Amino acid sequence: MELTKALQLLGVPLDVSDGELRSAWRAYARAYHPDLNADPQAASLFTAGRAAYEALQRRPRPVRRGGPVNFGRTGVISDDAGRASVYRMPDLSRQAWAA
Repeated sequence: MELTKALQLLGVPLDVSDGELRSAWRAYARAYHPDLNADPQAASLFTAGRAAYEALQRRPRPVRRGGPVNFGRTGVISDDAGRASVYRMPDLSRQAWAA
């Protein structure tokens, strides 16, 4: 499902948080669940809403960049896919004294 259609269907903005998205989906599901709504189109509307919710959960999110990435001797590095890994910097001061 297209993101714009999914946003319109659930009535949320593009920068919706995960909590707001979940609340919007739950309100939509309560309104159009086939067990709670006698409308013959309720089942198809519920299925469309579920597809919209799943599409919005998988949407690409911007990477948040905080302050400096170096926390003492340990830095957090993220690759292009957004996965974080911990990198331990070598202790150069000890190597200099050992020489």
